[in-house]
Amino acid sequence: MRKLVILSYFLFMTSFLCFSLDIQIFGGMPLTWEESNASGNKIITQMTSFSLGVGMVTPINDRMSLYVFDELIFPQTLKVTTSNVTTSIGRDNYKTLFGMSIFFGPAVNVLTGNIKIPITAGIRWMWLAASTNYVALFGNNIGLGAGLGIEYHTNNNIYFFGRAMIYYDFYSFSMTTTSYGSSSDSGLISSFGVTPNIGIGISF
Repeated sequence: MRKLVILSYFLFMTSFLCFSLDIQIFGGMPLTWEESNASGNKIITQMTSFSLGVGMVTPINDRMSLYVFDELIFPQTLKVTTSNVTTSIGRDNYKTLFGMSIFFGPAVNVLTGNIKIPITAGIRWMWLAASTNYVALFGNNIGLGAGLGIEYHTNNNIYFFGRAMIYYDFYSFSMTTTSYGSSSDSGLISSFGVTPNIGIGISF
């Protein structure tokens, strides 16, 4: 199933090469806040990360575009609060800890001189892989996203940009593997995320 999803994603991404497009390269600092329940106990999870990403922007006309962002996420700290007790876990506690976020949606562009202000909204899929010596977790979140950016175009080919994305994930599917076996869990969640980005764009 995972191979089918990855193959479909790359076919979708390469289909953009048939059109005029911009390539964006950027970095970010994703911040995530998630609330869930386990056995009747409220659990709040906060995660801080840094990310590196590539985006494809396909202009429809001067005022509208289609955006695809793909970010590799490298979590740095994880804080878990339950029963008013907070535990902070650093990246060094894991053998593996990384993820990926994919956003797709249309944008409305506000133009003024060399400045473009894209306002976008769409869907977001995020997965996270984490493992220690005793347990491995692979999680998927599905949700919605919206963003506001500003681009400064130095010429027809190169521009610099900043962007703030807000995400709300509402569904999660995860798999956990230990030496005793594997289990899966799925259901509704309430997860908020904010990701500021800065980067450079190249128009083709």
